[in-house]
Amino acid sequence: MFKIVTIPFNRNIEGFDEDLLNHFSVDKHIRGYRAEFFVDGEEKYWTVFVEYEPVLEEKTSRQKKRSQDLGLDETQKVLFERLRKWRRERSKKDGLSVYILGTNSELAEIVKSAPRSLEALSNVKGFGKSKVKSYGKDIISIVKAFYADKGPETQPEPEKEPATENHPKPDEEPTTENHPKPDKKSETKE
Repeated sequence: MFKIVTIPFNRNIEGFDEDLLNHFSVDKHIRGYRAEFFVDGEEKYWTVFVEYEPVLEEKTSRQKKRSQDLGLDETQKVLFERLRKWRRERSKKDGLSVYILGTNSELAEIVKSAPRSLEALSNVKGFGKSKVKSYGKDIISIVKAFYADKGPETQPEPEKEPATENHPKPDEEPTTENHPKPDKKSETKE
């Protein structure tokens, strides 16, 4: 298989962000590559032509059971394993337990909801402001790269926000239950 990865110069980091290439190569055996530098007007780029083979590691019976228990299909299991690999590497780098970055259940929820923004990630149970701030960009990058590589037909449908007490579902008529009337007592004068 082949892939062309183009990495623009990032003025914020004053260099080329190789994370795009690193995330792409997480579960692949790279057979060969060729890198070319080019300039288009004021913009600078590295383009890397990569020849690769997908690598799906043989799972232990414990790993098979774990991913079955989480209710993931085969495509989702690949993303789940990428997120687990990222979690393992990042926790080692930060000197933290892997479960501080996210439990298997939390990673599975990320896989199922496939958030494409930090706001969407903050809706995943277990991902509050601190986790989203610390790890959100990495996670979103992995999810986006995964689905960009797999094609739009593999992307899950965006989840609708659940109805809450004061906000009905979009196809639901407002009622007094989901839009309470003001309390008459507070409107009367003494």
